[in-house]
Amino acid sequence: DEARVAQTELFESSDRINLVPTSPQLQVLSPNFATITMRYAVDIMYKDGTRAPRGGHATQIWMKDPVDDVWKIHLQHFSLTPQSEN
Repeated sequence: DEARVAQTELFESSDRINLVPTSPQLQVLSPNFATITMRYAVDIMYKDGTRAPRGGHATQIWMKDPVDDVWKIHLQHFSLTPQSEN
């Protein structure tokens, strides 16, 4: 899948990734299911020394695991806001 390949390439070429959520909005839809939507900022430091500060919107689906009763991210999607070219 194309997204998985892109994610693998990002992690392999990065030295550090700092992701900061902004104003997350939590909606508990049932005792075992919740969604979180948020804006975020991310600063990627690549192994070659370059940096790529970006931001965008994200959605996460959380489910409570029936085996260990712990909330876990089931699905997530991050979209990047286009970079400005100043």
